[in-house]
Amino acid sequence: MEKDTMTCNELAKELSAEGGIAFTAMTIGRIRNKVCSDEDVEGKDIYPSGVVKICQYLEVELDKRENAEEEVVRCKVLSQKNNNPRFVVAKDLETKKRCLVGVPANRKEMLGRPGKFIKATRIQKDGKYFYRCDGRI
Repeated sequence: MEKDTMTCNELAKELSAEGGIAFTAMTIGRIRNKVCSDEDVEGKDIYPSGVVKICQYLEVELDKRENAEEEVVRCKVLSQKNNNPRFVVAKDLETKKRCLVGVPANRKEMLGRPGKFIKATRIQKDGKYFYRCDGRI
């Protein structure tokens, strides 16, 4: 007899096999707590209505990742110190705001000089901007 409920672990294994993206039971559990109501869950078991809600949530999140907008912007390196060795403090010349730009370790000495202009890729995620430099000047 086939049961109609699934656990987080079973759902994670099934989704990982289908989509090619590795999901863990913990990730599915967090999504379940965020999306499902009490009617969709009973203890550890997730009813088919809850599975559908989790799958819809994952589709929306994956679409957001695929459609993330990347743009190349110019930044000016500032003379402020930073505790993280992988980042330099810079000023985004479009938004005129101070930001942290991720820099490759082998280019840090060259790109970390104050006053230097660098090209950085700006990514917007959840309303926040993240900057990354690939070593170009």
